[in-house]
Amino acid sequence: MKHVRILTGTAVLAVFGLLGGGTPASAAFDCTFDRDLELNVIGDDVLCLQKFLNSTGFQIAESGPGSPDNETTKYGPLTEEAVIEWQKTHQLSPAVGYFGSLSRAKYQELIDINADSDEPETPAAPVAPAVPGGTTDAAIPFPAVPGTVSSDQNNGSSDDGDLSYNEILALIQQFAGGNSTNNDNDDNDDEPRRSVSATEREVRDAMIAAIRKIDDAEDEIEDAEDDDEDVAFAKEEVDDAKDDLFDAILAYFEDDFEKAADLADDAFDNAEDAFEEAGGETTDQKVKEEIDEVEDLIEEAEEEIEEAEDDDKDVDDALDLLEEAEERLEDAKDALDDREYGKAFDITDEAEDLVDDALDAIESDEKDDAEDAIDDAEDELEDAWDEVFEAEDDGEDIDEAEELLKEAEDLLADAKSTFNDRDYDEAEDLADEVEDLIDDALDEI
Repeated sequence: MKHVRILTGTAVLAVFGLLGGGTPASAAFDCTFDRDLELNVIGDDVLCLQKFLNSTGFQIAESGPGSPDNETTKYGPLTEEAVIEWQKTHQLSPAVGYFGSLSRAKYQELIDINADSDEPETPAAPVAPAVPGGTTDAAIPFPAVPGTVSSDQNNGSSDDGDLSYNEILALIQQFAGGNSTNNDNDDNDDEPRRSVSATEREVRDAMIAAIRKIDDAEDEIEDAEDDDEDVAFAKEEVDDAKDDLFDAILAYFEDDFEKAADLADDAFDNAEDAFEEAGGETTDQKVKEEIDEVEDLIEEAEEEIEEAEDDDKDVDDALDLLEEAEERLEDAKDALDDREYGKAFDITDEAEDLVDDALDAIESDEKDDAEDAIDDAEDELEDAWDEVFEAEDDGEDIDEAEELLKEAEDLLADAKSTFNDRDYDEAEDLADEVEDLIDDALDEI
C-alpha cells in the first residue's frame, strides 16, 4: 500500500488561488418548468432556475457567468453542482444534478408553501453532499506538495490542516469556473477572465466526481469499522484513489488534461471499489436494480395480457402501453451506460407507470364485465322476487324458492364485496352463480 501524504490547506489554496464564498440573495423566483433540465440544455427556464438557486442560498458562482445578476440560459457544470446541493438539502434522491420530475415537484411544493405563507422564502444554507448515515464535512487527506507550509497555517481550512470535502469542491469549482487571470487586482472589474475549455470542465467534473466517491467510501468504511468488519482492502483502495486524485490535480495544472482525466477516472474507480468493498451500494447498482424490477414487472404484465387475450378480451391498448414501457426501459439503460443516473431513474419510473397503465387497461375491461354481470344479477333477483310473491298470492308453496333467493342475495353481496376488492374475475363468477340460483328458485314455482 502506498504511503498517503497530507496536502495542507495552505498548499491547496496556493495551488488553486483562493477559496470562494458568496452571500445568497433573498428573493425567490416563480419559474415554470415544463421539461426536465440537464447539462448543456439552453433556455429561459434555465435562466429562471439559476436566479432561483442564487436567491435561495445555492449560489452558482461568486462572479462571472451564473453569479447573481449574471445568470445565463445555459445549464452548465456550475448549475449542475448547485442543483446537486439543492437536491441534497431537500433530501431528493438521487442527487445527481438532473432537474427532473421529482425536482420540479419539490420546487413547486416550495413555491406553493411560500405563496401560502405570504412571506419570502428563507434562504436555505448550502450543505455538503452526504451519504445517508455518513458525515458531510469530513476532511480528506491528500498527498503533500514538497516544500509547502505546515498545517497550522492553513488560512481557514479545517482544524487539522486537511481541506474539507466542501473546500476542495469550492476550490476546483472556482478555479475551473473562470477566475480572473490576476487575483491580486480585485479592483479592476474590467480585467479579462480566464477562459475555460469544454475539455477542462470535463476534467474538473471528473475530479469532483472522484472527490465525492472518496468521501462516500470513507463514510462507508467508517460505518463498517463501527460494525467490526474487515476494511483493510477498502482502505488500500481509497488510499490509492487519493494518490490518483492528487496526481490528477497536478496534471490538471500542468495543462495535461488527458492525463488528468484518466487519473481522475482511476481515482473514481478505486474509490468506488473501496465503497463497494466496505458494503456500500453504488448509484449504478441502484439503477440496475430498478431496471431489473421493471423488467420483471413487464414479464408479469405480458403473462396477464396473454391470459386476458385467451379470454377474448380486448388487449390492444394494454399491448401498446407495454410496448412503450419496453422502449422507455431501453432509454433508461442507455442513460445508465452514459452514467446519467438521475435521468435513468426518472425514465425507469416512467416505464413502471406505463406498465401499471397497461394492467389498468386490462383491468378496466374486467371491471366493466364484472359490473355488468352484477347489475344483471341484481335485476334478475328483483324480478324473481316479484314472481315468487305472485306465486304466493296464487296459493303456491314458495318455501324452497324463497330459500334459494335468500341464498342468491347473500351470494350477490359477496360478489359486490369481491368487486370492491378489485377481484373482478371472481366477482363476475359469483354473479353468474347468483343467476343460477335464481333459475333454480324459479323452477321451484
